[in-house]
Amino acid sequence: MIDPACGTGTLLLAALDTIKRHVKAEHPEVDEAKLHKRLVEKTIHGLDINHHATQLAAANLTLGAPTVSLDRMNVATVREGVANGRPYAGSLELLPTGRQNTLLTMRTPLPKLRDLPGADESGKFEPKNMDLVISNPPYTEINKRLAKLPSDADKVLMRGHFQDIRESLAAGDPLTADVLRGTRAVGPYFIPLANHLTKETAGTLALVRPTSALTSPSGQAERRYLARHFHLDTTVTSHADRNAQGMGINFSESTNINETLVVLRRRSGAECPTKVVSLRRQPESRDEVLKLLDAIRTGVGMSEFGRIGEWPAERVEAGDWSYANWYDETLADAAIELRNQPELAPLSLYARFVDRNPNFAKVYEDASAGDADQYIIASVSADLERSMLSTPRHGVRLKNSPDLKFRDGIERSASTFLAYRVSPSTLRAIALRSTQPCLSTAYIGIVFINSGATYASAIVSFLNSTLGWLQVLNQRAFKLVYTRITPKGAGLLRVPTPNSKHIGALVDLYRRFAKAELSSLRHHDCAVRRELDRVAAKVVGWRASKLHDIRRRIADEPSVSGGWSKSGLDFAEPQG
Repeated sequence: MIDPACGTGTLLLAALDTIKRHVKAEHPEVDEAKLHKRLVEKTIHGLDINHHATQLAAANLTLGAPTVSLDRMNVATVREGVANGRPYAGSLELLPTGRQNTLLTMRTPLPKLRDLPGADESGKFEPKNMDLVISNPPYTEINKRLAKLPSDADKVLMRGHFQDIRESLAAGDPLTADVLRGTRAVGPYFIPLANHLTKETAGTLALVRPTSALTSPSGQAERRYLARHFHLDTTVTSHADRNAQGMGINFSESTNINETLVVLRRRSGAECPTKVVSLRRQPESRDEVLKLLDAIRTGVGMSEFGRIGEWPAERVEAGDWSYANWYDETLADAAIELRNQPELAPLSLYARFVDRNPNFAKVYEDASAGDADQYIIASVSADLERSMLSTPRHGVRLKNSPDLKFRDGIERSASTFLAYRVSPSTLRAIALRSTQPCLSTAYIGIVFINSGATYASAIVSFLNSTLGWLQVLNQRAFKLVYTRITPKGAGLLRVPTPNSKHIGALVDLYRRFAKAELSSLRHHDCAVRRELDRVAAKVVGWRASKLHDIRRRIADEPSVSGGWSKSGLDFAEPQG
């Protein structure tokens, strides 16, 4: 087994502990010190670009077996940067980058580590077709890594080297090209590397990935790539709020985004569904970790930590892993059912979008009411925006010497808006109309094509219903508890068509409740949303009771409630 970005060896130590525990269970008579020595010298492999980290990894692996020979250990440092005029990309040098080759044709035999450009003297082992590849690929942006280089010439050389790697891998393999296209981070390069290192038959790959890689539209290429080469066996997603019981939301120590452990196995005939493990809290000790592992294996006792579900293989292969958005994966089923409703169509067919401009302050300055050129909606604060109708409170005027290069798009006003930042536990109105055309630094403007205020009001009613929220939360990125909506994501939201027979009822709801205070999603019995849902259910032909159940389940999501069940739903022992 190998970790191509091992750091100080956290995953290697966990793997070592697991292997020893299983061997001891089957062979109680085994000499544990000898077993430890053999595993460290023969089985465990690790690579990293940080020599101090690999030294710590080696030291950590020796604990428990003092006779381990450091010379025989399979932990190596590989160069990243420029040395003697040549660029090196660390473990990525293991990738076959000859332009005449593809990722598939070069999977075996693997290059030898000692022949790699950049391998230092500690690299004496040969990476082979690994039974197991484990990795928590770095999230760092390439430019941030290059910023550490001593000269601009070195930065140019390294940037070109990454481009050469990308182009070489993409040659003849369109799916690999899609994975790496436009990426600014190092992490995606480790996806084809992990595939390259894993044994072609019976190999297993375990990755820690940002949950957004499983949920956002931008991660679909990576999901389809992995599904082409592997069967997605099990995923473990932490939905725990960082302030709730347990260790918080992370598998990693240095990030605050949600993460998912993804376990994949080489394909072997007909594939079974993926086992979906959703954690409501993290284990707090080694004993609890073992208890959780046993619960995942048997399904017994899982309610102490979360729940287990299943996701169909055909959805996995199509790149739809949206279940990871939800603690309760049946909400992902509901979102897919909604996506296929013929009564709805993408919002992009009927509107164009005015993206919020982060450079707004470089063009405009605050102004009094009598001196304002424009008014803006500047906040999604639950204390300020409580209803579907907003009155702009903030005036601005063009600066005397504005930086005009940042002006593009800023002056396009709108009367209908969709929240850019979304906190599902506090936000009340996800869409709203303004009493006058204005600008916004906190919302995406929606400008309807060939449709007036009547249709806009109907869409605001629909998007604030549970069906609108369900769609937004099914395409989350970055964090489950705090996501963002892009213009592209807004365009994917499905809404009633202008000729729907229910437009009149939706408009009537807006007129009745435009100024009424909405509750956050935590409060599943919000009187206004209940009325919105009554008509929204008719739009798609669902029973009102079905939408009521979905509303209650969303209220119980950890990313919404922040803890254990508050709505009274019984998720005690769901059957996976």
